[in-house]
Amino acid sequence: MSRKRQALLICALALCALLFASCSIKAESPAYAPDSAADRPAAAQTEQSVESLPLQIMNYAKEGSLPIAKFVVGQTTIREVERQLGKAARIRQERSGYYAVYPEQGIAVGYNEAGVVFALRSFDSSLRALTAPAIEDALGKPAKQTAHGEKAIYTYRVDGNVLLKFVIPAATGRVDHISVFRPPAEADPYLLAIEGESDRLSASAWESMTAWRKKIVAFAGVYPNRVWINGPNRKQVALTFDDGPDERNTLAVADILDRYQVKGSFFFVGDRVRQYPETVKQIYDGGHLVLSHSNSHKQLIQLAESDVAADLQEAGKAIEAVIGRIPALLRTPYGETNNMVVRAAERLGYSIVLWSLDTLDWSSKDERQIVGNVQNYARNGEIILMHSSQGNGSTVAALPAVIETLRQKGFEMVDLATLLGVPAYQEPSS
Repeated sequence: MSRKRQALLICALALCALLFASCSIKAESPAYAPDSAADRPAAAQTEQSVESLPLQIMNYAKEGSLPIAKFVVGQTTIREVERQLGKAARIRQERSGYYAVYPEQGIAVGYNEAGVVFALRSFDSSLRALTAPAIEDALGKPAKQTAHGEKAIYTYRVDGNVLLKFVIPAATGRVDHISVFRPPAEADPYLLAIEGESDRLSASAWESMTAWRKKIVAFAGVYPNRVWINGPNRKQVALTFDDGPDERNTLAVADILDRYQVKGSFFFVGDRVRQYPETVKQIYDGGHLVLSHSNSHKQLIQLAESDVAADLQEAGKAIEAVIGRIPALLRTPYGETNNMVVRAAERLGYSIVLWSLDTLDWSSKDERQIVGNVQNYARNGEIILMHSSQGNGSTVAALPAVIETLRQKGFEMVDLATLLGVPAYQEPSS
């Protein structure tokens, strides 16, 4: 055999050996190796991750959520969870409610009889890197340290009444799971569903609004005396008017209220207060409440918390410049409200007041339908939503019949401060 042919044969044998070895390695490798070298971070990255993980978890907990389970306690419903994750593998009943268990996602979702999520648990494998000293180095001493069997529980109190818990078995000394939990509040049992209908809404718009109504009522139930849907169960209602002031309808509404000797509650937009300060002053001098509807009518839930605070402060300044007082009651634009908005509002001295009866004057533009919603749905403690801005002439036309209908039903019409038993304005700072 020539040297040339020998060399070619050696190369061919070497290539075959290499291919065989490659196939052997591939056959022995699992389809998914979560702890393989490719998936495992370098030592420096792991150390950094362990240091930052408790802070990351705490930041999510401040929103009522967890990194691996991005739902929100007190806001998400179990139906929303099921829409995203499907039916749970199993449902377990505990003293505080029900837990839907999702093993593939490594989470369990606690919910109450009303279907509102009050707890989230995460069993993500990344938590095994955490020890009690690592948690305390990042977050400080827990508010409470307890034990359940052979497990230590480190509890941190987050903003509001949310609790963040780290559960550490004694056998491993490492976190088994974490939970974010909102203890059930002693809510006012008299919490109304939001009513009101319009024949101008499409089927999809009606479905969306109905879902939002259920969600926001459940959310308000988590924040008694901080987010209001309705007042107490007595024969009183409050007429409220959003989106003003303007140069015509707001004063027309006030004239009708004055004629019937009824006090209204006006939620004004800061930018429009600067446009029509004389109207605002006239409303206030007439004994009606001048309250906040934000500064620029943006969806607050889409802003950063600092921007929400800045917006509310600007609205407060605009109103204070006219009437010399800052409101204590806020109606969020579109009613859109979440934990962050409640937190920002509370820090600035505001309670949030939504509504339980939507006349849908913004949709139907039909005074008969506006009056019909009041006729059909008015209940004790009702907070009735109407609008006094430009383009709401049908509200002005319907208002006398609305007032007369409520009187015929035996309701006393009062302002929100009277209905809810809370101050309408903040105490001046010393």
